[in-house]
Amino acid sequence: MEVDRPLGQLGLPVFAHFGDGNGCEVALVVATRGELVAAGVPFQILDTYLPEVRYLLATERRPGVRRAVLERYVPLLDDGRYLLLHARAGLVEELQALGMASWRLPDTPLSLREPVTPLAAPVAYDPLVASMLAQVEQGAVLTYARQLSGAEAVTVGGSSYTISRRQTNSGVPIDKATQYVAEHLQRQGLSASYHPWSASGYSGRNVSGLLPGGEHAGEVVLVTAHLDDMPATGTAPGADDNASGSVAVMVAAEVMHAYTFDRTLQFVFFTGEEQGLLGSGAYAASLAAAGTNVVAVVNLDMIAYDTVDGPVLELHTRASQNPGYAADRAIADAFRDVVTVYGLGAALEPTVVADGIPYSDHAQFWNRGFPAILGIEDTAHDFNAQYHKVTDTVENLNPAYFTAFVRAAVGTVAHLAGPTGIACTAPAAPELTAPAGASSGTPYLVSWTATSADGTYVLEEARESTFATPSSFALAATAAAFLHASGGDTFHYRVRAVEACGGGSVASEWSLPAAVPLEGGGGCELEVADRTISGAEVFLSCGELSAGPDLLVASSGAATLRAASVMILRNGVRVTEGGYLAAGTDSALAEP
Repeated sequence: MEVDRPLGQLGLPVFAHFGDGNGCEVALVVATRGELVAAGVPFQILDTYLPEVRYLLATERRPGVRRAVLERYVPLLDDGRYLLLHARAGLVEELQALGMASWRLPDTPLSLREPVTPLAAPVAYDPLVASMLAQVEQGAVLTYARQLSGAEAVTVGGSSYTISRRQTNSGVPIDKATQYVAEHLQRQGLSASYHPWSASGYSGRNVSGLLPGGEHAGEVVLVTAHLDDMPATGTAPGADDNASGSVAVMVAAEVMHAYTFDRTLQFVFFTGEEQGLLGSGAYAASLAAAGTNVVAVVNLDMIAYDTVDGPVLELHTRASQNPGYAADRAIADAFRDVVTVYGLGAALEPTVVADGIPYSDHAQFWNRGFPAILGIEDTAHDFNAQYHKVTDTVENLNPAYFTAFVRAAVGTVAHLAGPTGIACTAPAAPELTAPAGASSGTPYLVSWTATSADGTYVLEEARESTFATPSSFALAATAAAFLHASGGDTFHYRVRAVEACGGGSVASEWSLPAAVPLEGGGGCELEVADRTISGAEVFLSCGELSAGPDLLVASSGAATLRAASVMILRNGVRVTEGGYLAAGTDSALAEP
């Protein structure tokens, strides 16, 4: 039936609501003829309703396939844009393989509640959001896309694996793909979990990561994408559809985990999208059943292809007569504001399309009455010809457009969640390794595991196990060589990792200490070679010296020397306490 008023005023159960090929808003309802007449709007009876019968809608995605589909299938409705068909097992994948997008109508009527608008005011510049966008790098975006599409191997469960396909029913490949994104979320310090589902003869698992909010933690913002892909069998890179959207969710989690937000964030990857939005349907239903207050969903599906007519992107909302339209529109307007406020206008041209298009996972949230938008590339005038083909590879994407789209999505989600500050998570304590003993006058190596993202560490050396009066060294390395002429002494070591956070830094706990007792006596002759120091700094302390020791540097050696006390080398170079001296060959020694 045609819709010329708010849906709630029809007084009928609505199972779908969208803009048809004639530019009209239409609704699919279940009602008697008398109820249809009483509604007072034009209608057409399509089928005799039976509770056990299911329906699906389909629309052309690959240009030119509509005629072939009509030759093979007889629709209940053809409005010039959508086809309504009786659903049966396997029909969704048949249509997808032909180049049609299709989805099943829900078993229960749409929720027609009017949600709260997620943002009541236009987006204003926020330095926290600006710092997030600055961290979205094209290199990382493309690397993740190559990894998800099988162009590069990934590490999953500690082993190398190539994700050559991600079909929902592919078994090991989709299990590895979901494990890969789950481990990515865990590396960001997020609470990651799997969400198994079964529907319409298929089964799979979604993956989500949780970033708890602050004052309004009960309000939830989702950024979502489907991870599964097509073709239905064999190799399926799915770089644009939909490694691209999944990459955006990965990058959003990677960037945003280091910040705090007023609202709770969920980063979600769905499977079963290509079989009719199955994974997202189960996920949205579980949120509704739990009474979760979802205030915004940003769903990203195919966001990396752009070749003609400018960098257009589409932001799809529900149609205007739907009571959820205003809340959807607020999300879309926030996206457009982010593009303008953060200087992305040259790279992106967002346009809002209020057509209620239901061919991606956002539609399952609309069905439950949650505010949502679909962010997608220009499908109207610049459709990706590699859609659902083995040629949907990274080489066919537009890197600059892709990266800008990810930046805009991160900024939109950040503003919807309400940034409140920077969250500093301390790195893990390194594991320290030192020899059980050493000889006076002989160099020895102290090393530790890498746990700092910045590659920065603080190492302490002390003669007492309490570290009451330690010598402290800030290092950009994971090893240091020491040389002492102090037979009978014991030197104690501990190390901690340091990372930048905002205008300061955050440090790990100290490692477990290690003790190195020295035996014998001797001078301070040292041969520094690559094989000896492995890129470490070398610290020399030979007591109180009025005349320096011999220092020999092999011709192939390279080291940085630092004096723990005043030291005079044999060529008369003086190194003050804590000072540095770069050494290549012996003749290259000079004042720092």
